[in-house]
Amino acid sequence: KTYLNLALFRASPLTFQTNCLNLLKQYPNDAFYLNAWGKFLLRMNKLELAEKVLKQSVELIPENGNLNYDVGKLYFDYKNYDSLAKFTGSHPEVMKKRIVDKTKPIPTAALL
Repeated sequence: KTYLNLALFRASPLTFQTNCLNLLKQYPNDAFYLNAWGKFLLRMNKLELAEKVLKQSVELIPENGNLNYDVGKLYFDYKNYDSLAKFTGSHPEVMKKRIVDKTKPIPTAALL
């Protein structure tokens, strides 16, 4: 599993794709293999499919912060603030304010 995270940016896309898909054939419900595949799809600019796969990995282990982070990062990087807010359970305007104005801390009560 660690190999896939390292190989994502070091191996050729074809090598990574082949290895990851072979692992997913053997372990189709492994959240970490799904996460690696989702990050690869994101790297290949397949945003809708990447979102679906990354969210599937979170559904398998919802308490894993790293898996949740990757979904949130997808929304943040592509400025999909409404989906980011929905995913994190925060109001969209609060999320936009946190993103735009990083210098001012937002009170914890505002995040609830």
